[in-house]
Amino acid sequence: MRRNRLYMLISGLAICSYLWLLFNLSSIALNVCFFKQITSLPCPACGTTQSVLLLLAGKFHASLMVNPLGLLALMLLILVPMWVLIDTLAGKSTLHAFYIKTEKLIKKRYIASPLILFMLINWAWNIMKTL
Repeated sequence: MRRNRLYMLISGLAICSYLWLLFNLSSIALNVCFFKQITSLPCPACGTTQSVLLLLAGKFHASLMVNPLGLLALMLLILVPMWVLIDTLAGKSTLHAFYIKTEKLIKKRYIASPLILFMLINWAWNIMKTL
């Protein structure tokens, strides 16, 4: 993916994510997981929004119990948009280079297998706790 397209995509996703979090802070959380609506089973990411909101409220343990992906999501929501802004202002492409290296690394079996296993375990946990 080209640099400008990646940075625009990240910026758009960050804005949508921030708006979604604000919406969920100000109203009753919605169940918009299409996977859950179709299968009645939670997906591996179900509960991530709630987890992020719990982190923002300082409830670290409760957040991890809902979905540990919330911690990763919040870190990405803070760090990646700042990285895009810094790269854009400095005229650099460090995030783009990191993205390309990470994409190549994740394609390796010894990296992809544990990531897939983690997601499957997280999914099983979401199903067991009837999220």
